[in-house]
Amino acid sequence: MDNSLNDYIIRSNEIINSFNQSKKKQKKINEFKHMIFNVETVLIFIKNQFNKIDIDTNEEIIDNPKFIKNVNVTSLTSLNSINKVNLGWVGEINQYSLKINNLVIRGNIGNIYDSKMLLNDRIQAHQVVICSKGNTCSNILSNQYCKFFHDPMDLLDLKNNKIISDQFYQKCIKLTRNFSSTSWIYSTDVNRKSNMRCIGSKSTIDYDIACIKTLDVYKTNIENMKHQVMHDLLILLKLSECNLA
Repeated sequence: MDNSLNDYIIRSNEIINSFNQSKKKQKKINEFKHMIFNVETVLIFIKNQFNKIDIDTNEEIIDNPKFIKNVNVTSLTSLNSINKVNLGWVGEINQYSLKINNLVIRGNIGNIYDSKMLLNDRIQAHQVVICSKGNTCSNILSNQYCKFFHDPMDLLDLKNNKIISDQFYQKCIKLTRNFSSTSWIYSTDVNRKSNMRCIGSKSTIDYDIACIKTLDVYKTNIENMKHQVMHDLLILLKLSECNLA
């Protein structure tokens, strides 16, 4: 056996044996996930080399309808058969909306702030992070500005229950979601405080999902991804409008 692969096996056994006794379980999970990611990448490379298949065109690692189970997928004979889907605008919450199967994605185009400038407080950024207090936020309940992002649907619920005024609600929904420049970066580190994506690689998708379920803020992570998807979609539509996509 290759010594480097044997090192992975030895270290993985050490992590498993020490996991239950460790007070830093999150650190162990991160290390294990990083190892799995590296091993999977090496195995794919070796397989492609053995079969003389270019790694970028290996059909076995290309997504197919079987990858996502229990989702309605229409088989098409060609690209000309694709049905046009119109993007929706929901004026009540000041957001674009799109429904794919049973998944609803909402959002807007936001600003992207340099992460280093955010860390050094060199700019007055707002709406970059989802407010952890949600509808219990003292600022919102006092009809005052909050620098963190609040979902318009949550705010609408407060308005309908007459907890916040209609005037304040109209001001709040105009504050669209913004982002940090590191928001789209994938990291094998499952970190509660990180705004980076810790889920997204096909080779570790099942493990990623199992890990993210252990986080108290996993719903926030998923909402972040939804907001980013809508942001990217709107940017692509803008590029298409300029005949660039």
